[in-house]
Amino acid sequence: MELYKKLRANRNFYSILFLIILFPFAIFSTYFVFGIDTGTNVLVNSVINGATLALLALGFSIIFGIAKMFKLSIGGYYVLGAFTALWLTNVSVLNFNDLVDRPINSSDMIFLRLIHSFPFVIFFLGIVYNYRTFNKMKTGYFVGLNGLAVAIHRSILVNAEEGVRILSEKATFLAFFIVGSAVLLILALGYLELSENQVITIFTSYHIFLLAMNASGISKTFAGIYFAIMIYSILFVASVSMLVDKIVIDKIRANTTIVLIITFAIAIFLQSIIAEFSFPIDRTPILTEFEKFGIEPAFLNGLVPKRDHIQILGVTVQSIRIISMIGAIMLVSFTIWFIDRTPLGIAMQAVSQDEDAAWLVGINVKKAYLVATGIGMGLVASAAILITPYEARPYWGVYMGYFPLITAIAVVTVGGLGSIVGSVVAGFVIGYAQTFVGQLFPEYAIVVPFIVILITMIIRPNGLFGIPEEET
Repeated sequence: MELYKKLRANRNFYSILFLIILFPFAIFSTYFVFGIDTGTNVLVNSVINGATLALLALGFSIIFGIAKMFKLSIGGYYVLGAFTALWLTNVSVLNFNDLVDRPINSSDMIFLRLIHSFPFVIFFLGIVYNYRTFNKMKTGYFVGLNGLAVAIHRSILVNAEEGVRILSEKATFLAFFIVGSAVLLILALGYLELSENQVITIFTSYHIFLLAMNASGISKTFAGIYFAIMIYSILFVASVSMLVDKIVIDKIRANTTIVLIITFAIAIFLQSIIAEFSFPIDRTPILTEFEKFGIEPAFLNGLVPKRDHIQILGVTVQSIRIISMIGAIMLVSFTIWFIDRTPLGIAMQAVSQDEDAAWLVGINVKKAYLVATGIGMGLVASAAILITPYEARPYWGVYMGYFPLITAIAVVTVGGLGSIVGSVVAGFVIGYAQTFVGQLFPEYAIVVPFIVILITMIIRPNGLFGIPEEET
């Protein structure tokens, strides 16, 4: 009774009641329409699709909720994240064992040599950073854990089953490559003003997670490498978006119309630049070649092949989809925890509620805007990395960011503009609706988000968890 009174007092009571009714009804109707086997497949895929859609919408929602701006550059950063991960994937599968014997015959080869050295440089720079930031005991812990992780990752890579075993020289590079992502993660957590204990906890958990992924056999390749690539790509896109925000957007923030125009131009600019970049392809025993991404769509594979499958609840599911779901749920959980439980996250909430009051109490409003942009675009990039290996429409291309942009707007609109919880919930609702309709009528799955928007706007114009205008 007490719980009911609390729910009844919530302004989103009817949305919560709707979701409570929807959950068992969705399960029952799915099994009723499709039967046990196909129904289970629909529900599993609904969770996977919902997690990635929630991740995409969460990035959009954070930027709007805190910075109060629609940034149409999301499509450009989506593409940048996807192609950065693709580039690193191609680097990770190169045959580095004979790289040193190949002639430096182009600027691309020089750059490739630098990339080959990058993980080792990051590892030792991380030692210097830890020494300057933490005390000797914690520095020793960081160095020891990183060194142990390198040794274990290398052993896993070298001693894997026949068919995926990696030669020792390349295994050494990949081990440092994986651990390098953990070192960069420390720098990011430091910038986000997390406490030393929080940094140590997340850093240790990340290492354990990567080791578990590499040793789990969830993929015929190595899932730990996939997550390391995701961290590199997220941090790269977050850094680029924050730099652009500081140089360009900060000067025009007050004019929302100009922001829309400029951010759309930024998306086009990013897509045009990406088309001119090259990525390495190993033509063993021929020398490594470089091909431009170009503007024409192409069929490109990710690190985890589509033919790699595992069994979940008796349903055969692509390994890449399970890995994507795990990554999406982890990132959504971390983002919600950061916004609700850390000093900088709470400061960002204060900025979203009243910028002037936040200034008066000493909150760095400009940093809050920058961090919101970095986290938001980083989440968009992570969604691209998780979605594109199996959902690129129809193939990979530099203009594939428009559909995710429209989908993100749809999910955020249904959930309620600026509502983080609403974005996550709406992601799963639309993910289920798309999967359900797609199983019956595949050609209509693409219009499902728009139908859900129309229904939501008729019944609840502010979205499931939106705030009425008179309260804002």
